Amino acid sequence: MVLEDQIMAINSLLLIRANVFCISLLFSLLFILVSCVKPGDNAINIRPIDTLEIKIPDSTEYKSYQQQLVSDELINVKRGFNEIEIYDINEGILKNKINFEENSIKIKSVCYINSDSIFIITEEPHILILVNDDSKIINNWDLSSIYTTDSVVYSLGQANVNWPLMFSDNSLYLNSRADVWFSNFNHYPRILKINFEGDDIVSHKYFYYVERDTLLYFNDLFLCTTINSDNELIVRSLDDSSLFVGNSEGFKEILVSNSKYLQKKNKFDFEAKPYHEMTDRFLIKEPRTIGLRYDKYRNLYYKIYKHRQNLLDSNGMRNSIEDAEFSITFFDTEFNIIFEKLFKPNYYDPLNIFVNEKGLLISINNMKNPLFDMNYFKFELWEINYEN
Repeated sequence: MVLEDQIMAINSLLLIRANVFCISLLFSLLFILVSCVKPGDNAINIRPIDTLEIKIPDSTEYKSYQQQLVSDELINVKRGFNEIEIYDINEGILKNKINFEENSIKIKSVCYINSDSIFIITEEPHILILVNDDSKIINNWDLSSIYTTDSVVYSLGQANVNWPLMFSDNSLYLNSRADVWFSNFNHYPRILKINFEGDDIVSHKYFYYVERDTLLYFNDLFLCTTINSDNELIVRSLDDSSLFVGNSEGFKEILVSNSKYLQKKNKFDFEAKPYHEMTDRFLIKEPRTIGLRYDKYRNLYYKIYKHRQNLLDSNGMRNSIEDAEFSITFFDTEFNIIFEKLFKPNYYDPLNIFVNEKGLLISINNMKNPLFDMNYFKFELWEINYEN
């Protein structure tokens, strides 16, 4: 009887200890979950849900930075071939190819609105044309008078995914860059807005805003920009610690320096020789904002930020910008940071990221990615669940 009592006592003690352990484990898990997020983080959840593969022709380079996503169509610009390719991202196929060899149009930059309205900045100085998907020229404009002011000539907007041509509310927005080497760049406009009424340009206006810093690097002249549903422009600052938000009437600067991933950026030595080699090294090594996106489906903003990396990888091979670790910072409509996500290096191409109704499409066309195949455009689809 004594033995049975002892066994029962031991079992009771073991049961109590097991319950205590389970409760402790539960509280530990809750603590970990709580400690992993900041206030507001629990309102957003992102996860990869699919990989999209788009077969490309042999003549198409797997690496392209003149692309747009319009609904479920990926617009790819082939400048060397004077072609625009239109892919269906769901079917993974080439739907249409628009070639401009016959009418001798030399493509510089493209803003695809729909099949009937495609703006093209040509290699011919200051010429803007409007075409359709049959390569028919609908209209053309000589912008020389707009792009020459006070004896300074401005370059018509060279564009890519991260400093795009943007069309909103019958207005076209272009990056504006003076064709002079200058340090007092705050005196020059950074963005040009062209207003259309029917087929006519009825007005235009330049956008100015004042940076607190001087140029850190020549490529800082090319702006990372996006535009929201209220036709406000969002532009990154040179030192990445703030965003400029506004319109042609004025900009306000919003500090976003509380990002946990923000790194101090070194300044470029403009006297460095050989110049092009040193700029290439600077691009690869230094951290900086490489893209901004507005998400009209969830009313969010995303800042894509490349982190510092070494010039050479562990095998002694030269890294590229795409090989770097990067992060995406999520902002609400008041530009409060609500979430930050770190992405591993040598897997993605952070220069090619798009927003659609399902979430974020992040290119995985990185040569160091085990899934790399030069015969495809490949994107990882990240689902975003956000409770506003």
